Amino acid sequence: MIRLADFLTVPEPVSTKVKFNMRAGEGGGEAWDLLLDDDEAWLNMSRYRSKQTNNNMGSARYLLAFAQYYPYGSNYFIFGGYFRVRPLVPAILKGYGYDLEALPLHADYVKRLIIKLDRPIGRNAYLRRYESVQDQLSPEVYELAPDTKLGTFPGYQNVRLRHSELQRIIANDEPSWNDALSACLY
Repeated sequence: MIRLADFLTVPEPVSTKVKFNMRAGEGGGEAWDLLLDDDEAWLNMSRYRSKQTNNNMGSARYLLAFAQYYPYGSNYFIFGGYFRVRPLVPAILKGYGYDLEALPLHADYVKRLIIKLDRPIGRNAYLRRYESVQDQLSPEVYELAPDTKLGTFPGYQNVRLRHSELQRIIANDEPSWNDALSACLY
């Protein structure tokens, strides 16, 4: 087992928070879908500043963002990036109150690194201090894919692929996709 804290080290642990994104608000999309599509809503999930101080960045200057990787289950999350956090002035509550700047640290693992938490987390407990995440949720490295993960085959009626995604499936021999698409040839 490789602990998350041993794999994704950060220069300032005391100033870093970890966010586990699941869905983009009421009626919003799944965090993983937004991250996969590089949708602006993915960043907005982490930019949001609520009235409850326990769900804000506080004095954090850095953020490790994850998206729930629902193809594997509720306690799996895929890495979405390491960011510098700057609160907007004047403070915005119940809106996009932070500016996020993507940093190159660990950029090679974005959309590839999947971690597993020891248990699913509740909706209200998804922003944590980096220093306490390992003790509270026991995240471990579950998988490091050779390229961007696409998830498991969603069924023929749900296939919508860009050409680049199909090329990635073929190049990386994604097992569930390869089996399903190969069956169409016969």
